[in-house]
Amino acid sequence: MPALASVDPLGSNGFETATVFGQSRPVEVHIFASEREGAVVANLKRKEHDAIAMADALSEETLAAVRENVIGSSREHNPYIPSARVIVPPFMEAA
Repeated sequence: MPALASVDPLGSNGFETATVFGQSRPVEVHIFASEREGAVVANLKRKEHDAIAMADALSEETLAAVRENVIGSSREHNPYIPSARVIVPPFMEAA
């Protein structure tokens, strides 16, 4: 079953460009509505607005969580302090 990502239904060009699962190129979805279907069109626009608002809120929450995890942590490391001379095996010595 294809999944559509809504992008401005009935925008300035009269159609939306959507991504359909499994397609490598954008898909144009033409929407035709009569004046009697004004409530349907209004509902589509409301759903689009709600979806964009939800995606923006999710993006902000994700960004905040990532920043908290990355910036809030400190780098832990053990400095290497050699206490013994390295013995190089004979096969690694220059000929």
